Amino acid sequence: MTKFFETYCLSDVYKNIINNLRASCVNKVKRILPIFLITFFFIQVVSCGRTNKRSQSLYNLHEQCYWLIYHNDYDSLKQKAELFLDISRAENDKNAESYAYICLAACELTGGKASKAKEYLNKAQNIAINNSNDTIWAYALNLKGIYEARVNYNIFSSQQCFYKSKQLAEKAANYRQVAAASINLGALATLTRDTSFIKTVKYAYEYGRQTHNMHYMMGGAQTLSSLYQIAGNPVEAKRYLDIAISINDKYNFHHDGVLALTQSYISLDRGEHLKALNEAKEGIERLGQSQATMLPQAWLCMARIYMAMGDYRSALESLKHTKDVSRQYSSYGYMSDVYELMAQCYYHTNSLDEALEAIHMVSLEQQSSRETMRKQLSAEHALLQEMAQKENVSEMRRLRLSHQIWMSAALGMLALCLFSVIIYMVVSRRRREKLMRSVVASTRQTVAAEDKIDSLCLGISSGTDVSGDGNQHATSSDKKTHNKDIYDRLCRMMIVDRLYADKTLTRESVIERLGTNRTYFTQLLQENCGMNYSQFIASYRVKEAIRLLSDSSRQNLSVQEVCSMCGFGSTSSFYKTFQASTGVTPVAFRKFSLKQSVDR
Repeated sequence: MTKFFETYCLSDVYKNIINNLRASCVNKVKRILPIFLITFFFIQVVSCGRTNKRSQSLYNLHEQCYWLIYHNDYDSLKQKAELFLDISRAENDKNAESYAYICLAACELTGGKASKAKEYLNKAQNIAINNSNDTIWAYALNLKGIYEARVNYNIFSSQQCFYKSKQLAEKAANYRQVAAASINLGALATLTRDTSFIKTVKYAYEYGRQTHNMHYMMGGAQTLSSLYQIAGNPVEAKRYLDIAISINDKYNFHHDGVLALTQSYISLDRGEHLKALNEAKEGIERLGQSQATMLPQAWLCMARIYMAMGDYRSALESLKHTKDVSRQYSSYGYMSDVYELMAQCYYHTNSLDEALEAIHMVSLEQQSSRETMRKQLSAEHALLQEMAQKENVSEMRRLRLSHQIWMSAALGMLALCLFSVIIYMVVSRRRREKLMRSVVASTRQTVAAEDKIDSLCLGISSGTDVSGDGNQHATSSDKKTHNKDIYDRLCRMMIVDRLYADKTLTRESVIERLGTNRTYFTQLLQENCGMNYSQFIASYRVKEAIRLLSDSSRQNLSVQEVCSMCGFGSTSSFYKTFQASTGVTPVAFRKFSLKQSVDR
C-alpha cells in the first residue's frame, strides 16, 4: 500500500498549488500596480507642470535679487524686486511676494526712505506669519533690526529683532540667515562696546569660510575687527580688517566706505589723527547712496577726530553736517551726542552763549530721548506680545498644515492599498475556484488510486498471523519480512475491519490486537510510513471522509454525521485534520466535488 496519505502528500500538493497561485497573483499585481502608480503620478505631474514652469521664473528672479543684495547693487535690485513683486502677485505666490517686499524694503532703507521701508517690512512680516514661513520671517526681522538700529537708534528693539531672526533661522535650518543675524548682533555690539559677541560673530565668519561665502566672511571679519579694537586687541583687529579689505578688493563688494570708516576708528584709537581723518573722509566719499544711512555716524566720527586734533571749528562744521544728514535720513539717535560735542566745541572757542544753548539742547534731547525711550519700551512690550501671539498663531497653522499633509498622505496610501486589495481580489477570485477544483480533483484521484493499491495489497499479502513480543521479532531470521507482515496486517485491520471508525479506539487496543508492545509498534509505524499513531489513524479517517463527501448519493449527510461515521471525536478536530490534509474545509470540498460530478 502506498504512503501517499500517510506522508501528507495531499497537503504538499495543496501547498504547491497555493504557492503557484500566490506567485501568479503577485506577478499580476506587480504588472498592474506600476500602471496605477504611473497613472497617478502622471496626473500629478500634469497638474503641477504649469506650476513648475511658472515658478521657474520666480526662482530665477529670487536668485537674481539675492546676488544683487550680495553685491550691494541696490539700483538694479529695485527694478528686479518690482518685477518680482508683480509676477508673484500674478501667480498668487505669497512667499515670493513677501521676499519681494523685503528686497524693496532694503532698497528704500539704503536710499534713506525709512517710512516706505517700514511699510514694506510690515507687509513682508505679515505674509510670512500668515503662511508660517520661518525663513521669510527671519529675513524680515533681520532687516527690521537694521531699520531700528539705523533709523530709530533703538538698540533694544534692534537686538530683539536680530535675536528673533537668529532663532527662527535656526528653527528653519537656514544657517546662512543665522550667520547674517550673528553679524548684525556683532555690529550692534560695537555701538554698545559689548565684546561678549565676539564668539557669535566668529560663528558667522567660520560659516562664510567653510561655505566659501565671501560676503559673510568679509562681514564677519569687519565686525570682528571692530570688536577686537574695543576689547583692546589691536593685533587681531588689524588682522581681521586686512582680511575684510582683501576680500572686498578681490570680489568688488562695494564696502570701501564702511571699511574705511572702520579703519578710521582704529586709527583714532591709536592716536593717528591725520590718518584717521583721511580715512573718515574717504569713507564719507565712498559710502554713496546705497549706505547713506551711515553718513551721520561717519560725520560724527570726523567731528571726534577734529576735536582730538584741536580743530574745533572744523569739528563744528562736521557736527552741523551730522545734524543735516540725520534729519535727511530720519536718524535722530545721534542728536544728543551732536549737541554734547557742540557744547564742548563752543566752550573751547569761547562761545559761551552757544555752549549754554547747546547744553540746553542736550537736556531737551535727553528729555526727548527718555520720552522716546519710554514710548519705545511700551511699544517693544507690545511688540514682544504681538510677536509671541503671532508665533503661536504661526505654530498652530504649521501644525494644522502638517496634520493636513499627513492626513492627505494617509488617505492617499489608504486609497492605494484599497485599490491594490481590489485588484488582488479580482485577480484571485477566478483563480480560487480553479484552485479548489484542482485540489478536489487531485484528492479524489489520489483516494481512488490508493483504494486500488489497497485492494491489490490485500490480495497478495500473507494471511499468516504474527504474534509475540518485540524480542521474538528481533530474533527472527528475516526481521524486515516480519515487520512488513505486521504492518500489512495493521493496514488490513484498518481497511477490512474499519477500526478507525471507532471513536473509542486507542493505541493500546490496536497494540493488543497485533500482539506486540508500544515501543515496537511506534518503531513499526515510523519505519513503514514515517508517521506516529495519531497521524496514521487520521489518514484513514480523512480518506473515509473524502469518500463520503464525494458521494453524491450521500449528500444529505451533514458534516457532523460524516464526522461521526469517520471516527472523529469532535467536529473541530475533524475540520482541523481534514483541512491540514487536503488544504480545504469539508464544506468546500463537498461543494466543489459535487459540482464536478454534476459537470461530468
